[in-house]
Amino acid sequence: MKTMTLLSLGILGLTLFGSCKRSYTCKCKYEEAHEDHTHDEYTTYPLGELFRRQAIRKCDDKQEALSSNPEYSQVNCYL
Repeated sequence: MKTMTLLSLGILGLTLFGSCKRSYTCKCKYEEAHEDHTHDEYTTYPLGELFRRQAIRKCDDKQEALSSNPEYSQVNCYL
């Protein structure tokens, strides 16, 4: 019984430490349209200290915001 309790506590501890906050950066690549041509743009956005799921959500929000600009196409953002 003690072994089961210790094992459960160990797994819980690893889960908590495995999901800690880290500093993330969202990197975005997109094409910017000009009057007669397009060119590739690369932008990075520091997201700060977040859990991974929060960082993914914020990076997705950046992609959505860039995609809403009619001058930008083929927007792709990732951590």
